[in-house]
Amino acid sequence: MPSYSMTRYQMTVVLISSIVGAGIITLPRVAVDASEGSPDVWISMLVSGVISLSLGVFIVKFARRFPGKTLFQYSQTILGKPLGILVGLFYCLYFLCVATYSARIQAEVIRLYLLETTPIGFLVFIFILMGVYPLMGGWRPYVRLHEFFLPLIMLIFLLVLAQSIPGFDLDRLRPVLQDGWKPIVKALESTIYASLGFEIMLVLAAFMNSTKETVQATLMGIGVPILLYTTTIIIVVGVLTPEATATITYPLLEMTTEIAYPALFFERFELFFFVGWVITIYTTFGSFYYVSAHGLHEMFGWKIETTVKLLIPVAYVLAIFPQNVNQMFRFSDFVGYAALVTAGAIPFLLWIVAGIRRAVGGN
Repeated sequence: MPSYSMTRYQMTVVLISSIVGAGIITLPRVAVDASEGSPDVWISMLVSGVISLSLGVFIVKFARRFPGKTLFQYSQTILGKPLGILVGLFYCLYFLCVATYSARIQAEVIRLYLLETTPIGFLVFIFILMGVYPLMGGWRPYVRLHEFFLPLIMLIFLLVLAQSIPGFDLDRLRPVLQDGWKPIVKALESTIYASLGFEIMLVLAAFMNSTKETVQATLMGIGVPILLYTTTIIIVVGVLTPEATATITYPLLEMTTEIAYPALFFERFELFFFVGWVITIYTTFGSFYYVSAHGLHEMFGWKIETTVKLLIPVAYVLAIFPQNVNQMFRFSDFVGYAALVTAGAIPFLLWIVAGIRRAVGGN
């Protein structure tokens, strides 16, 4: 049983901060490119949202069948200790990969737009150290950081989107469903990846006492990012056009570079956006890094401070392993495929095995 219990609001904030991560700056390009230039990708995002909400509720209700236990504990109850530990180690590696991808992409973007001559390895190393430091005090301080930063993050994102509206052209999104449902289905893979992150509830559900409040927090925690992503796609495509969006590596960042206030001597509005985006990456990194360290803590009985420190060199090696941006995006694809397994396949299999064992053994 975790020593720290979270409120519904805290869980909602942590989930939003964990889902809204690095993908928001690349999502419009990836989705439009997958749909072969269709402006209807916002529909794919909404469909993905419905799928994610359904999976999120399933995960939470399943996890709450083992009150006070995380995935790393009840997987051993269901599968036995050896196989349960293997599953737990797979999740630890997956969570760490999500964290390290966040560290790597922020380094790539900062180097591209701000610090062109700074080595990637140095940027990654500094970011990991800054992300790990608050975790040395446990989960409670990091939850407080989530509560403090989320309103600022949402304000910055909404302000950026609002300031882009003058360049928005609704005709660039018309006609709706001109090419039917085929482009929407093609884009589903990309948009589903963007809406993942809720699988962290397999661990964090144990930090709440009420199943009803946990489900409510999950619905809000997934619903808000879906609305933000959908709005982002609509505005980016409406401002840049589908053709331009598909060819720009970071379309949302590119859109912010067009915002300026010369009369106020503020001509680089993208710097304001960078602040919010880096904070978003920071909170995402901390969430997934912590649950990875927490898994080792629960499975092997090591102190949480030890596991947090132990993962630093592993995280660094994983983050700098891709040699360039293209390899980084391939690493992202690998993490996305693993997310489908961790968010869907494994929880479903655990549910089936648990049901069989209950039917056979009555427990």
